[in-house]
Amino acid sequence: MTLYLEMPFPVAEGDAVSFFPGCDKRYATCRDVYSNYLNFRGFPHIPGTDALLESGND
Repeated sequence: MTLYLEMPFPVAEGDAVSFFPGCDKRYATCRDVYSNYLNFRGFPHIPGTDALLESGND
């Protein structure tokens, strides 16, 4: 397991811990894993910057 932030105190044997699923901010994850695509607040169908930088002269 990898933690996003360092623990604010030393971890000792017997400490209680809770884990919650994270969000990677992707539409596919919201749709497929959480079945929550109706509440997705991003813009999944707008092309990214790589599409904007293409010249189109290929």
